[in-house]
Amino acid sequence: MDIGCGHELNCCKAILMQFPEVKALIAVDNNRTVLKKAHFRDRIQICFGDIRS
Repeated sequence: MDIGCGHELNCCKAILMQFPEVKALIAVDNNRTVLKKAHFRDRIQICFGDIRS
């Protein structure tokens, strides 16, 4: 899970490159614009949310 993923999904990409056996990741951000601009990958599920709530 990547909390505060941002539109580049850098943490998710790094995890997938380092651990290719990972089947799926969840990326969470509280900015819908960021999520709309995100480059979706087959193994990354994007969710809108705020860690504080």
